Amino acid sequence: MWAELWKEAPEAEWWIAGGIAAGIVGLIGISELIRKAWGASPEGSRKFLHVAVGLLLVSSLGLFSRPLPLLTLGALFVVLNIATVRAGMLKGIHGTARFSYGTVWYAVSFVLVVALFWYREPVIVLLSMLVMTLGDSAAAVVGAYRRNPTWYALTSDQKSFEGSAAMFLVSFFVLLSGLLQTLRPEDVRIDFVLACAGVTAATATAWEALSSRGLDNLAVPLSVALFLSFFLLPNPRMDIQQLTIGAALAINIAVASHHTALLTASGAVAAFLVGTVVFGVGGWQFSVPMLAFFILSSLLSKVGADRKSRMADVLEKAGAREYSQVFANGGLAGLLVLAWYWFPEWDSYPLYGGALAAVAADTWGTEVGVLSNGRTVQLPRFTPVPPGTDGGVSLAGLGAGLTGSLVIAMSSVSWMGGAMVGWILLAGAAGMTVDSLLGSTVQAQYRCSLCDAVTGKQLHCNRPAVLEKGWRWVNNDIVNWICAGTGAAVMALIQIVRES
Repeated sequence: MWAELWKEAPEAEWWIAGGIAAGIVGLIGISELIRKAWGASPEGSRKFLHVAVGLLLVSSLGLFSRPLPLLTLGALFVVLNIATVRAGMLKGIHGTARFSYGTVWYAVSFVLVVALFWYREPVIVLLSMLVMTLGDSAAAVVGAYRRNPTWYALTSDQKSFEGSAAMFLVSFFVLLSGLLQTLRPEDVRIDFVLACAGVTAATATAWEALSSRGLDNLAVPLSVALFLSFFLLPNPRMDIQQLTIGAALAINIAVASHHTALLTASGAVAAFLVGTVVFGVGGWQFSVPMLAFFILSSLLSKVGADRKSRMADVLEKAGAREYSQVFANGGLAGLLVLAWYWFPEWDSYPLYGGALAAVAADTWGTEVGVLSNGRTVQLPRFTPVPPGTDGGVSLAGLGAGLTGSLVIAMSSVSWMGGAMVGWILLAGAAGMTVDSLLGSTVQAQYRCSLCDAVTGKQLHCNRPAVLEKGWRWVNNDIVNWICAGTGAAVMALIQIVRES
């Protein structure tokens, strides 16, 4: 497939690509004219260009037999957009209220979707860009022009519930109508089309709500293309009913977790996205360990809640989990499910077990360790520290961590075999150890300039804290990603040794 991407296209198609480029340049000029002559806001002119360029690209796809001119066109505008953003040019495109690489991500997503799906299923290219063009624009327009919208902010960007509802509805009907028109009559089953449109629109809306600084221009088209590929591209590991039920289960767990204050709103959206992949794509063998980790860890977080709440000023992450924590603990597991789906010749399931065992060991060790009255030390020098200190290790926390790792091993034993239990336990212990080492050495630690407390938070007592040790960019989420990666890496090495 990759070699075919570089096959030369007919000369006429290069002229068409040049015409499209000229058309885009003309639209940019029109958006600048609208902004300067009529005093339109940069956001308004940007949305005009967003829709116009999207419709131009989508309506032109049928004129090409080879993707190379389109890939070249997309790459050209990636470079031009980066240059104009950094130079502060074209305020009608880039002059939003916040600094954003949204136009860059738009061009990048176009290149990626064309490269991945042009030869496999062209309708995926069409619908993913059309959802981005119409659905995302509907969200922005409704949010901007509805009187007294209900605002929310999952990340740094403010969104509206009405805008998100518009995003879902427009995306759903774009996908529904597109599938009904492009699928062969014998392939059209209304339950299949509704499931495809509903699940794909829901994930696209979730990514749009969670994205900030223009990243939705990348996340939305790729998520639409990904889920359309689940439904439209043949794969013996895909069960459409399972995918639909998995998405419904993920939504219910996310809503319940937010309602019970286990997850923030952003954490619930992230849990839906991860859960849809794990439950819907992976099935029971991946779902059982993930559910064991999530449910038992959530219950454990409620133990000693009063004492933990008193330590909230010291711990970087305390209380309900937000989106970055959900991705840090479950993101690698979700990627390994996709690896299992895409590369059946490679058994990624042991790595999945290792990654989950590592984050379970770290989570359980932390939840119990902060309650310990015993001696807590920091590796590698075994320096005594108060319970709850990043990188702190206690016997109670160590025992709880190993128990969490064992729970993951036992919950996956039916699909992996009893011989792997010990190795999963080892992977969990390795991840927990690396987490503690990083937490005590390179993870950022701050000292409050007012109360002199040492904390993992950059803000303390309503003022910026001073970096005392570690690297500023290494926070608890980065350490958790590495912890999960360590567990997966240990299992990968064990696989290599066992097969050699």
